[in-house]
Amino acid sequence: GLNMGAFPNAVLRIIDLLAEKRDYFALYEQASLEMLSCESDGLEEKLERRAVIIDRIDSLDAQIDEACDNQPLYCRAARAVCGRGELPEEWKPVFDCAMQIRAIAGRLPDIDLQIQMRLEQERDMAMEQIKSNNRGQNAQAAKYYSAMVGGAAPRPGRFGSA
Repeated sequence: GLNMGAFPNAVLRIIDLLAEKRDYFALYEQASLEMLSCESDGLEEKLERRAVIIDRIDSLDAQIDEACDNQPLYCRAARAVCGRGELPEEWKPVFDCAMQIRAIAGRLPDIDLQIQMRLEQERDMAMEQIKSNNRGQNAQAAKYYSAMVGGAAPRPGRFGSA
């Protein structure tokens, strides 16, 4: 195992990194929730913001593993995927910080599902828009041509209400 005496600052460093990771998870959740209520043209910017946040989190994870000296138990502690009781006393705060991150992470799949539905809805609406625009023009053209063919001039206001 790891001799904590030779590694006194590890726990403090890891707790700092986990606090930063928790902040990024909170920002990610916030950007995700905003995607459910923002204007359509704000979606792309928030998707990009989330991608940047994920890069930061990946980089923090690499630093955390390094600070854990890649020891399996301590790496698991930093992700709260071990039993808290398996850990030496001084590593329990690491586990507790990681649990806060897991709490946020646990809410994300449900939000992502709602985002997925919103993006599909936006896509379908855009497709409808394209189709109905064409249909509107075709309908107007059809009315116009049939009026010409019938020799009757279109009544004023007819296209306005079409």
